[in-house]
Amino acid sequence: MNWYEIKTRDVVWFLIVIASLCAAVFLYFERSKTNEGFGPEWECTNPYNTGPICIKRSSNSEPQISGIG
Repeated sequence: MNWYEIKTRDVVWFLIVIASLCAAVFLYFERSKTNEGFGPEWECTNPYNTGPICIKRSSNSEPQISGIG
């Protein structure tokens, strides 16, 4: 393949492929941040890499704290 023969459509397809790969990686890492298994009422964080701390939010009572790990 001669680099002088690259057309505009080749560049556009290359950019589309790169953008798709970036979007897939971004969505993978965003999905890994979710609280899978606990449900939407739980909010988990990992302070200082010591292990996750999860807080269950309830509409009728104070937040309940649960340490995991």
